[in-house]
Amino acid sequence: MDRVPGVSFRARVVLAAVLAVVVAACVPPAPPSAGPAGPATAITAGGAHSCAVVDAGKVRCWGFNTHGQLGLGGYGDISTPFAVVGLTGQTAVAASKSDTCSLSSTGTVSCWGLNLDGQLGNGTNVGAITPVSVLTVTGATSIAVGDAHACALVAAGAVKCWGSNAKGQLGDGSTTDSNTAVDVADVSGATAISAGGQHSCALIDDGTVKCWGSNVYGQLGIASFVNSSTAVQVGDVAGATAISAGGGYTCAIVAAGAVKCWGLNNFGALGDGTNNGSNVAIDVAVVTGATAIGTSHSLLAHTCVLVAVGKAMCWGFNGDGELGNGSTDDSFTATDVGAAVTGATALAVGDSHSCALVAGGSVLCWGLNSTGQLGDGDTNPIGIPINVQNIP
Repeated sequence: MDRVPGVSFRARVVLAAVLAVVVAACVPPAPPSAGPAGPATAITAGGAHSCAVVDAGKVRCWGFNTHGQLGLGGYGDISTPFAVVGLTGQTAVAASKSDTCSLSSTGTVSCWGLNLDGQLGNGTNVGAITPVSVLTVTGATSIAVGDAHACALVAAGAVKCWGSNAKGQLGDGSTTDSNTAVDVADVSGATAISAGGQHSCALIDDGTVKCWGSNVYGQLGIASFVNSSTAVQVGDVAGATAISAGGGYTCAIVAAGAVKCWGLNNFGALGDGTNNGSNVAIDVAVVTGATAIGTSHSLLAHTCVLVAVGKAMCWGFNGDGELGNGSTDDSFTATDVGAAVTGATALAVGDSHSCALVAGGSVLCWGLNSTGQLGDGDTNPIGIPINVQNIP
């Protein structure tokens, strides 16, 4: 050890030991093994990260990790899938820009990542780099994650939400944040839920849709731009079978697999051939036979659907190749994703990337890849679908 003037050898030894502890504390632990996983059964795309349920209920995530949203026990982006710490028996996963949640087969919910607004639902506002349990949520059957809030579908079609509530996105009639789950008012018989940037929506068992929260772009679909802290029914939407809430807009699949969207449309995310926003539901052009839909939380938004034989179609902003058609040209109407996506059973739309779950449990992703969110071991953007490594 080099001599430090005026400091004894014993003091230098103690100082070196303290520095070693400090340095070790600043280095994130090595993530779990990234070896091959079993087939994926569910997927999600956050702002710039992605996750999949694999291996009979484990969760693997990859991509952006500044807030610990990969759940690996440390920080630092990772461009291939790694196992979330401590999770088994999971059936679904949902993600946003800075946090992730998963649903277990027993109906409990776990979340991890940023928690400034209580969006982890564990009664604190302290972030977590490994999963923590959401309090007071039991018997959940579905989950959804917005920019800084989350929701769960529970018994009798009721909905509970937690986290940021500045625009009324928790639906409890207030604009007060809550770090534990609160009941959404005026919603029962819900069969599906979705959480947008600052609004939330529920599909009701009679085929109607209710939404609440921010309405600055008309994303509540009620022919106004007034926010609502309780659920309001979307106009001109009937026979709905699926919903997806984006950053400033919302879409629903309706009868015969047609699609309706409403809200922000500056890059054509509403798919009607224009870039004119709408505070009422309008028809998406070209698309029929849709079976699943995903929307982006980015204001540079794009939308994707699955149609017959599991083919994918996307429209909207395409500056990073997130439409998957090999170009970077925006499209105001639906375009076909590359032929690699066939037989898909699920899709996920992030801020600037998209993913699909295909036959055999493989996952394909395309678009922006600056933080490794495509899971191919690289960080180069790719405008056509590519395989996520090690799944399966």
